[in-house]
Amino acid sequence: MHANRIAMARDLVTRSGSGSTNRLARELGIQYAYARRIMQELEHSGLVSALDKRGARTVGLGVSISEK
Repeated sequence: MHANRIAMARDLVTRSGSGSTNRLARELGIQYAYARRIMQELEHSGLVSALDKRGARTVGLGVSISEK
């Protein structure tokens, strides 16, 4: 199940260009804490950057999206 959620999250982030944990939680129908763990895994895989000081992540080819 977890691998399936990771794949769904990877697809959502890639398709939408959104690195928002809140959006990930809403779209996948999961709790925020679980979405945050998935986002950390996507960060470790290099799909999204770490949060910058404004709370934004860089997704894929440099699309900056707000975390808020």
